[in-house]
Amino acid sequence: MNPAALVVDLRSRGFTLLVADGSLRVSPASALTSSARVAIRADLPALITHRAPGEVWDQGEAIRLMYDADTLVDQLEVDGTLPDVAAAASVVAGAFATLDIETVRFAVGEFTVLVCSLWSAAARRVG
Repeated sequence: MNPAALVVDLRSRGFTLLVADGSLRVSPASALTSSARVAIRADLPALITHRAPGEVWDQGEAIRLMYDADTLVDQLEVDGTLPDVAAAASVVAGAFATLDIETVRFAVGEFTVLVCSLWSAAARRVG
């Protein structure tokens, strides 16, 4: 899992990530699984870089990205109540809560890939 995906995953599970004084702090640390700890250690420098202050939060862009993803679901007539779609939408919502535009872009991109693949699979069944 790349650093952005790991951040989205941890955020979607209720963790808070903060870079302070060059160190990554994850809270609540006591709730981290051993596999999550291994993943964090494996990508620690990249996670610190990913979470370091960078691009300024743009709520307007984040909302537009999420609106466009929602519109795609409607345009492709993909059932938004499918468990995979609902789970991916939850990840997008969690990404929005991070106030990190890069994380929102990543989550929306993954959501879009899922929706397009579901549409493509349905089109192949019909065609």
